[in-house]
Amino acid sequence: MKLPGDECSSLGQSAVPSFEGDAEKSSGVSGELDDDSSESGLERTKSGCLEFTASTEMLRIRFPFQSISVRLSDFLCLQENVGFFQILLLLSSFFYFEKVHLSRLNINWSKRITVLPSVFWHNLSILQCGVLADEANKNLTDDQMLDARFGDVLDFVEDFDFIDVDYIVVPVNEWEHWSLVIVCHPFTARARMICFDSQLTDDLNNLQNISDLCDEFLKYVWLRRQMYPLCSTERMRCIIPENLPQQENNFDCGLYIVEFARRFLLAPPRNLDSFNFTAEYPDFTVKNKRRDIQHAVLSLCSNREFWTPILDLLNKKL
Repeated sequence: MKLPGDECSSLGQSAVPSFEGDAEKSSGVSGELDDDSSESGLERTKSGCLEFTASTEMLRIRFPFQSISVRLSDFLCLQENVGFFQILLLLSSFFYFEKVHLSRLNINWSKRITVLPSVFWHNLSILQCGVLADEANKNLTDDQMLDARFGDVLDFVEDFDFIDVDYIVVPVNEWEHWSLVIVCHPFTARARMICFDSQLTDDLNNLQNISDLCDEFLKYVWLRRQMYPLCSTERMRCIIPENLPQQENNFDCGLYIVEFARRFLLAPPRNLDSFNFTAEYPDFTVKNKRRDIQHAVLSLCSNREFWTPILDLLNKKL
């Protein structure tokens, strides 16, 4: 097995995982596995042995409008105390694992959830900086300014449902730290925006700014898709749960937001306005979460016999 020594660490250089566009759209399905792609990148040596490289693709999960490629380097980074992005943020893929698991237990997943790719926030936040800094935009009308700020991003997510859903999941990356926003019951009187962060500071302005920008974008979505302004001009209430578990290192933020989202979406609190995280989920932990995700990936691989020995070998070294 060939693995460039810097492959895992190099993932940390880019905070945005690569989601691939997919022309083939599957309606009514959250995701589907591409069995043929699971052998992509496998090569045989002259002796007939399989040779793996860091870029060897283990699994590709196809969603209605995009796909996520899980490569061996991503899989192995789950074994290390480093940040990881491609596989974990990845929220989309992990929620899909949950849905597969629940369907096997004949449990119906009734919630309507839109999970945005992590590049959504990257595009949204970067565009604001450029538009607001451009002197030429000062002469734009209010309507033109909205299009300049949000039009390209709305085109990017044109196939995602924002209106007829129960929850919108927004992974957020700021300075290579991951946090999470979950919009609950958008465009209703019960609408709330829950902000999860495993490295809270005394200054909560950044989370409030993130919430405000998401709120402005959602109002723009309504305006352009419904063709009339949202009746309420008030900002959606931003809620930061009390007693939110905090990470004790500088690399587990991805684990925390995945587990925050998983717990919340499987069992949402009845009263969001008085959301006490520890009271709702007293057994919360991220212990062994990396290994859990590895096993989830393996369970979906059509040729898992290739990968299981690698995981067994790595686990023996722990």
